[in-house]
Amino acid sequence: MTPAPLRTTGPPTPHRRRDTTAPVLRSTIERQHSVIFRLLIQAQEQVAALLECPEDEREPDSQRAATEAIEQLGSELPAHFHWEETRGALSDALEHAPQLDRRAQLLMAQHDEFRVRVRHLVTIVQVAGSTRSRWFAVRGLLDELARDLSIHERWENRLIADALVNDLGGGD
Repeated sequence: MTPAPLRTTGPPTPHRRRDTTAPVLRSTIERQHSVIFRLLIQAQEQVAALLECPEDEREPDSQRAATEAIEQLGSELPAHFHWEETRGALSDALEHAPQLDRRAQLLMAQHDEFRVRVRHLVTIVQVAGSTRSRWFAVRGLLDELARDLSIHERWENRLIADALVNDLGGGD
């Protein structure tokens, strides 16, 4: 089952006021991180299933499914980062706690690195005639991405928590 795509583009709907309070912000970012990690896990599972079969017994659909899962991750992850940077977690956290700017800037700089890495993954899987060794490399890159993204998202969650404390006056 494919997770629903992130809704990160376009203005807020007219019947809904954009709520940028820290608790709402925290809830939204946690939902978005959950979607990203479901996509990442789905890509890892598709690649693992692909590698379980000998190359000569592999179903064409298994390579297509793995490729599509990685392409979806390659589309959604940059969209998620764009949302965080412009209309989401990091920009809103800074409205509540401008003293966290340095930490937010460091996290946003990591977004560029993740964008490059996920584009590289998409490029690898789109190469015609991907070999078994290439899929093993993809699995390793996905595992590294999952590990590093998990650390990154924990730091973002911490930033949001710190902004919440600031918003509630707990940092005084």
